[in-house]
Amino acid sequence: MLENIAYDFDSQGFETEKLSAQLVTGWKESPGHRRNMLDPDVTETGVAVARSEKTGYYYTVQMFGRPKSAAIEFQIDNRSGEAVGYAIGDKTFSLPPRYVRTHTRCRPTELTFRWPGEKAKPTSVKPVAGDHLVVTWKGGEYRVTKE
Repeated sequence: MLENIAYDFDSQGFETEKLSAQLVTGWKESPGHRRNMLDPDVTETGVAVARSEKTGYYYTVQMFGRPKSAAIEFQIDNRSGEAVGYAIGDKTFSLPPRYVRTHTRCRPTELTFRWPGEKAKPTSVKPVAGDHLVVTWKGGEYRVTKE
C-alpha cells in the first residue's frame, strides 16, 4: 500500500475546488508523490480530507492499493539437497532441502536465488500467481523451473 499526505492552510478558508487543486498540484510536482500516483500496480485509490479545529489546517491523504483478491501467491519447493538462500526485495530467506514455502505478495515482485558456493551465479525469477517454483541440482548447477 502507498500513501500521499499533505496539509494546507488559508486563514480565509478554502473553496473545495481551490483546496483540491492545490493539493493535487503539490503531489504531481513532488517526485515521490507523483510516483505513487502513477504506480502501475495500483488498482484502487481513496482520498480523505479533514480540518483540524485546533490549527485550522486541512489534512489530506491519498491511499493507493490493490484488493486482496489481486494478491500473488507462489510456492518455492527445494529439491536440491542443500539449503538455498533467496531474497524478495530487502528480505532474505533460507529454505532447507525438502521444504516448500508459500509466499503471498500484494504486488508483482522479483525473487533472487543465491546459491551455495562462491562461484554460483544468482538467478532471478519474477513469479506470477499460482507459480510452483522448483529448485533442483542437475548437471553440476542449480536450476529453478516452474511446475
